[in-house]
Amino acid sequence: MPKAKKLPSGNWRVQLYTGKVDGKRQYRSFTAPTKRAAECLAAEYAAGKRMDRAQGSALTLKEAINAYIDLKSHILSPSTLRGYQIIRDHAFPLLLALPLSALVEPGVIQRQMNQNATHYRAKSLRNQLGLLSAVMAQNECPMPRVSLLPREKRQIPVPTLAEIPQILRALYGAAIEPQALLALTCSLRQSEIAALTAKDITADGAVQISGVRVRGPEGGLVYKPYPKSYAGARSVSMPERLRELTHLACSRHPDGWLFPMHPDDVRKSLKRTLSRAGMFPYSMHALRHAFAAILHQQGVPDKYVMELGGWSSESVLRRVYQYTFSDEVGKAKDHVNVFFDSMQHEMQHKNQKT
Repeated sequence: MPKAKKLPSGNWRVQLYTGKVDGKRQYRSFTAPTKRAAECLAAEYAAGKRMDRAQGSALTLKEAINAYIDLKSHILSPSTLRGYQIIRDHAFPLLLALPLSALVEPGVIQRQMNQNATHYRAKSLRNQLGLLSAVMAQNECPMPRVSLLPREKRQIPVPTLAEIPQILRALYGAAIEPQALLALTCSLRQSEIAALTAKDITADGAVQISGVRVRGPEGGLVYKPYPKSYAGARSVSMPERLRELTHLACSRHPDGWLFPMHPDDVRKSLKRTLSRAGMFPYSMHALRHAFAAILHQQGVPDKYVMELGGWSSESVLRRVYQYTFSDEVGKAKDHVNVFFDSMQHEMQHKNQKT
């Protein structure tokens, strides 16, 4: 326990170290008229903190996760809360019944993550460890070092430029044509499409995104009056065919959701529609990425692509661009190969002359 120091005012003060926040040391001050009184105040506070930590570390992991979910229930999105519940119910069979104090021991969490690595992807493992870290921090328990699988570079199939007209023909007149066009031509997410109402379609042919509908803790769709990110709130003009379809939907559904079909059913219908047309069954997410790739290929600055698609950072957008049209990438590489081949041929020709 640090000793009290006398202040110019005549009072005594103890500065008690309480830990680090964002890498900076934090202190709490206790001031009293006498040295003994100041030191007693600091000692009582430290004893109370130790008691709180002891009580927190006695909780089982399941109890601690439940308490964390309850604490964050009015802050986190319904889909995030549902994700935490799924992680709690399926990802920690070796840990749920253990007290938090046992998880501090080296290797305890690592054994669970090693087991999970056999049937979960790297991203899922990071989400699981993220929840564990948050729960441990909430209860002021130190988090041991844990090794995970390296990040994956996953590639989703994206339509080629040549396939875009085929997709448009296959979608024409289909029940899910407007939803698919909102993804392909306006880069809307499925959660954004599901949340549209007639009020979100402007007279001049733009769609305004101000909320989302996501799967909630109980499994049903829950409306959030704000988008996925700050950049998600946007207004995007629609091509002529989509304007016609959305205005027709507005006349059919002046109140309530513009497209009542569940996003899962939209996804399945899209895959069936494309398969019947002899095409690869692309997802709605793939259509959204195709929109970004088309703009990028046409030289549209990243700033505008981000604004139209609702991406919050260039790093996120670059991850989208890794799904650039495979045939165009192949053509670009062929062009480079021709360049190097011509240099090699020229060099060989000169060598033969000498």
